[in-house]
Amino acid sequence: MHHTGYCIGGRLVVRMVGSGVETRIVPGDFFEIPPGHDAYVDGNDRVELILLAPPEHQH
Repeated sequence: MHHTGYCIGGRLVVRMVGSGVETRIVPGDFFEIPPGHDAYVDGNDRVELILLAPPEHQH
């Protein structure tokens, strides 16, 4: 699934499954993550994200 958002807390590492490329997302980062990824929390702090979606994807 595609994700677009803003990180307000914690550190998240996103790894693209096909290529193995990793990207770190930290507080203050805007991000756009394409489908085909996995992610894990880097450290002990909870990751807090604001996820943005077009109106047709909100329920």
